[in-house]
Amino acid sequence: MNRESMRGLKAKTDEKNRLEQIDRIVSTIQQQAIQKAKVSTETSIQLEIRGICNPQFMIENKDGIVSSLSKLFPDCSVEYQTLTRGNDGKMYDFSKMDKTMLQFINNQKTRECLVIDWS
Repeated sequence: MNRESMRGLKAKTDEKNRLEQIDRIVSTIQQQAIQKAKVSTETSIQLEIRGICNPQFMIENKDGIVSSLSKLFPDCSVEYQTLTRGNDGKMYDFSKMDKTMLQFINNQKTRECLVIDWS
């Protein structure tokens, strides 16, 4: 093995591990979404990032994860969202709220989530 190959070995191994972790995350999310569609009449799933993987890993790799899920669920909406719990107990997309509503939001109840919607 030449010097350049040896120098690049760590980076190559790290990238292989990163891609394998993304594949595991995508597979887990896919299984959870399919399971929910089998047992529920709801047409979306909201998965809190903390329950899926390390939040920092998700932030750094969310584009790849969302892209992979979009390929697996081609006619569905797949988004990374900041959700907040309303008084009715449901989760709402923080970014889609108008400014007048934001003053009533408790930021301690916001969660970073991956949302797949098949409605």
